[in-house]
Amino acid sequence: AVYFTNWGFDGIDIDWEYPETESEAADFVSLLQETRYELNKYAKDNNQTYHYLLTVAASAGPSHYRLLNLGAMDRYVDSWHLMAYDYAG
Repeated sequence: AVYFTNWGFDGIDIDWEYPETESEAADFVSLLQETRYELNKYAKDNNQTYHYLLTVAASAGPSHYRLLNLGAMDRYVDSWHLMAYDYAG
């Protein structure tokens, strides 16, 4: 969190192409959970009221999102960016 806030970023967008197993899908949820925790902790530790964004670039193709636990991921994500250009992918 310190690195990108020092550069003036307002958050992070994660583009994991693509979790291929249930274990990797669970790891994706863990990555989002830990990232959200660190972003919130950084803001709190530095007496900031700013909410750092955590977004995900996600495939629109069912073969890629079928393994994802979207409900668990959504608990930590502020915005979803669908890669519609990859719909057939």
